[in-house]
Amino acid sequence: MTTRRTIRWGAAAVRVATILTGVMASLWVGMPLLAQDGAPKGPAAAAGEMRTWTDITGKVSREAEFLKAEDGQVHLRLKGGKETKIPLKNLSKKDRDWVRNEGAVERVAVHFHLVADMEMAKGGVAMTNWLTPEMIKKTVMPEVNRIWSPAKIEWTLSGVTPGKTRSEGRAATIATLLATTRDSEGKSDPERIRKLEAILHENRNDPRAINIYVIPYLGGTSQGNAQPGRRWVCLGQWTDKPSREERPPEKCLLVEGEPFQQGSFARTVAHEVGHILGLNHPEKNVPPFQRLMGGKNPAYDLTAEEKATARKTAQTLFSTPR
Repeated sequence: MTTRRTIRWGAAAVRVATILTGVMASLWVGMPLLAQDGAPKGPAAAAGEMRTWTDITGKVSREAEFLKAEDGQVHLRLKGGKETKIPLKNLSKKDRDWVRNEGAVERVAVHFHLVADMEMAKGGVAMTNWLTPEMIKKTVMPEVNRIWSPAKIEWTLSGVTPGKTRSEGRAATIATLLATTRDSEGKSDPERIRKLEAILHENRNDPRAINIYVIPYLGGTSQGNAQPGRRWVCLGQWTDKPSREERPPEKCLLVEGEPFQQGSFARTVAHEVGHILGLNHPEKNVPPFQRLMGGKNPAYDLTAEEKATARKTAQTLFSTPR
């Protein structure tokens, strides 16, 4: 009798397991799509890669692209383009850990200081501050986030405030910036940055953010400089880099998009904050090319190693609560 009861109980367990497996499978193929018309909805996944996802029973797996994790739901794009979601708790431990450690978006705050009291002139061009808070918020920040989305790092704007300089040393600093050019190795005079810091130090930095100071002009063919130890960036909004100083400075493009041609203010922001997150310039002739951080044929790409380094730094130093 005992044997017969055990056999019946085993069959019931098999039936229960079969039912559970069917229920879990329905979460993949039966759940309402986020796009009502069946077409993909929203921007491409940050990771842009397909991976195998497994349910908590270990019996159901699907290939899908991670989109986001929100309110306990993991949003995925299945092969074919349809989007679906599954409760995080219903995924395998391996997948839950992946979402928490690699899939989660790291948020880093930036604060812009628009310096308006540095009037400069070069090549007959009068250069003053022309960027506005609205431009930063509505045009620059979306492009910076587009560039960094493959690394799953989101830049949040903690503020855009007027910046100011000390009158003492201002004229000498402006003269240094206007005279600065790159040497044979492509490097600019570091003295200009020390002088800039000296006349900008009275501004109130946001301790929770990367502080970005925007001045009219940063020097010959120079558009940005980052000081990782101080979480400080300085940018010029006029540039002669596209012409290699053969023409007078002109206003930077706010955004350029792809393919890369001459760069933009937003790309320079994205590049310089990359330095704050621990990224360096790559070797000029060592592939891969078309990278955000420079090298041969610079563009917008981030390598897997760069993404990992940036995320680790963001998690350690800058990440804000999700």
